[in-house]
This record gives sequence, structure tokens and C-alpha cells, in this order.
Amino acid sequence: MDRDLISDSRDKPQSWHYTTEKPSEDWFTVGFRPPNSWKQGNAPFGDSRPRKPYTEWSGENLWLQKSFSLTELPETLELLVRHRARVNIYLNGQQIQTVDGHSNGYQVYPLSKEDMATLQTGRNVLSVHAKRLDTKATIDIALRQSTTTQLLQVLTGKDGTKVIDEHQQRRLKDAVRRRDDLHNKPLEENIRAMIVQERGSDPGEL
Repeated sequence: MDRDLISDSRDKPQSWHYTTEKPSEDWFTVGFRPPNSWKQGNAPFGDSRPRKPYTEWSGENLWLQKSFSLTELPETLELLVRHRARVNIYLNGQQIQTVDGHSNGYQVYPLSKEDMATLQTGRNVLSVHAKRLDTKATIDIALRQSTTTQLLQVLTGKDGTKVIDEHQQRRLKDAVRRRDDLHNKPLEENIRAMIVQERGSDPGEL
């Protein structure tokens, strides 16, 4: 089951610390605490349509920070990023992703083993620098623990470098769900289900 460490704002507004003024050099490190000059606002940030942002961003640059806590270290994580900007993303001081341009919805980026090694129990920090590319801009980000990412890594032998969109994720999850449903049925039902799938009819009706 997927578990959000940082949720996106599709279902509920998510608060971030942010500033449009260039911060100190250590702004992306795990030890940085946003000073009083930083504001708090709900994602998504931007001004692009058709979706109205919760927090207006009209300048050239935007810096974001959000912290989360871990009691144990997960095996895999993935970023979800919806953007119309050039975006650099940092986890506990290490750059983990750069995206550029205009995304088609929320793009999924599994974290590599090197990225995962930056995690620690207790406080962790996700930091973001977004730079406007044209007259419109938007940014919204999530970080989640996903069984889909674990399965993808097993199936492809990758360590988190492949990008999959949400449509591909849904297809993968549907395949896993169908597999689990089949394994949970008694043997007789499994055979019946396979015959129905192959012939298009219930063997009891033949």
C-alpha cells in the first residue's frame, strides 16, 4: 500500500515554507530552519491554468521546504512532481532530481539507492528550487512510499532511474491486484477463472 510522507495538494492543501528572495547558501540542508522572513503557503504554487493555485507565485524564483519524520527507514520512495518550471529537488542536502519544462500531470520519479541513503530516523527535509520559464508557472510535489516502485525495481532490475507516468502506474497496480486476487482464490476458482479468460464463458455453462 502507498503511504505519503509528503502529500500533493490534489485532495487537500499542503502547507510549505517558501520564499521568493534568494536564501542563505545552506537553505537546502537538513539542519536549515526557515527564518521568519520565509512565509507559509499551500501548494500548488504558481499562476497557470486551468487549475487555480492555492498560493500565487509571480516572481522568477521560488524556494520551498517541507520536513517529515521517520521512525524507521523505508526501502523505496518516489517523487510525484507536477510542474511548469525548471525544478531542482533536494533531500537532506543532496540533489535527487531535476525536471524542466511542462509536465503532463504528475510525473513519478523513483529514488535511487544513493538518494535513499540520505534518509535518517527523525527529521528529514525536502527542499525545492523552482525557476520560471515563461509567463506561466506551477509546482506541486509529493514524496511517498510505494509498493509499485518496489515491484518495478524487481521487474526491471533498475535502481530507481526510470520515470513512469501515472497511467503506467495504474496499469501496473491493476496487474498486481489481478494477480493477488487470483492467488487468493481456491484452486477450483483459479481454474474456472482461467477458462473464462481463455474461452470467454463459464465452464459450468458449457
